[in-house]
Amino acid sequence: MTNPLRNLKLKTRMTLVLGLMALLQTGFLGVFALNHLNESLEEQVAERALQVAKTIAVMPEIIAAVKASDTSFLQPLSLHLADTTHARFVVIGDKNGLRLSHPTPERIGKPMNDDDEDGMGGEYNNPALLDGKAYVQKATGSLGVSIRGKTPLLIKMVTLLALFRLALFWIR
Repeated sequence: MTNPLRNLKLKTRMTLVLGLMALLQTGFLGVFALNHLNESLEEQVAERALQVAKTIAVMPEIIAAVKASDTSFLQPLSLHLADTTHARFVVIGDKNGLRLSHPTPERIGKPMNDDDEDGMGGEYNNPALLDGKAYVQKATGSLGVSIRGKTPLLIKMVTLLALFRLALFWIR
């Protein structure tokens, strides 16, 4: 049994080897570029989620409705805000981490962390609820993988989550 490559001229073998090396380099560069673009896009989505969350959190109507725990006002408003900001969803919760609005109405009144699959429990909301800090989080919940911008409303009064449709891009 003879090796078919041995029958090829040196020039042909060199061309095949160089072509294969060029193909491998192109593949590695492509993987690197896609990874870099994915990280860059994720950072931009996170920044946008946080900025929209901060903007929504200072709306006087939201502040008044949260103080009154007015879910009948907050629920349609959060759906409208999600639609107009191109967010995947907007969830508003009280100082105890209970939902005052959610795209799935059955989840209103339940803890914001009851469906997170990452097992962090109430620790997810601590920076906003306990420390009054706005932050970004990537998590998996009942609505899938998302980038969450969380910010306190007033001082330690409520956490607002703004999650963008672009979060659908990330796959576990």
